[in-house]
Amino acid sequence: NWLLDISLNYAAIAHYFEEVGTFAVSASVLSMDDQEITTMDEQDGTGDYYSASSYAIGLSYARMLTNRFSFGATVKFVGERIHNESAEGFAFDMGTMLETGFRSLRLGMSITNMGPEMEFNGPDLDVPVGTDGTGAELKTTAYDMPMTFRFGLAYDFEMGANSVLTLSSVLKHPNDNEQQGSLGAQWGFRDQYFLRGGYKVNYDEEGLTLGGGLRTSLASETRLVIDYAWQDFGRLDNTHRFSVGFTF
Repeated sequence: NWLLDISLNYAAIAHYFEEVGTFAVSASVLSMDDQEITTMDEQDGTGDYYSASSYAIGLSYARMLTNRFSFGATVKFVGERIHNESAEGFAFDMGTMLETGFRSLRLGMSITNMGPEMEFNGPDLDVPVGTDGTGAELKTTAYDMPMTFRFGLAYDFEMGANSVLTLSSVLKHPNDNEQQGSLGAQWGFRDQYFLRGGYKVNYDEEGLTLGGGLRTSLASETRLVIDYAWQDFGRLDNTHRFSVGFTF
């Protein structure tokens, strides 16, 4: 449940093929409730409604290239819609993970949303001009996808026989904003119970995050993973995220 009656849903499934790598398919959908249309002449509403949404459907591949270095990439079809107008295109993600060999230190890097510009088209852009019914089409401005570069690191501290504290940090460089960062910590007990906290740096409203998770066995080779996260959005209140996953 995102801000301002916006909903964000995501689902994915991945499978490892021996000697080949891991393949995955995923889908994410961002949607909103219907909003009443207003105009300069009817500022209290026309009685008609519009909605907006966006989605991405991805196909991913990843594998260990060495016992310390892994690589993954995703190609995805992206679409956005506002009322009767829509824009579609393809985008690419790629990332790497390196186990440095210095104790548990690992480094990660990713570039997301690489792709060409997108542009809205639709029937509402067709408008009459003149008195003879001659038609014309309004032209929309093409826009870049929100390409983002991330670099992160993580390190584990053994806190006893059954307890591990993981500290992590990420630097983020988007093409449409200033550089941003985040710090996080996770305490895990018996690789089953987890408590988490974090803080985002140089974001307009986002700041503190808190959460927890549970991993439990359902069968000999099946595990259930449940996670929850709360995030403070300052003047925009806060958000709650829930996720459920299975490994088998």
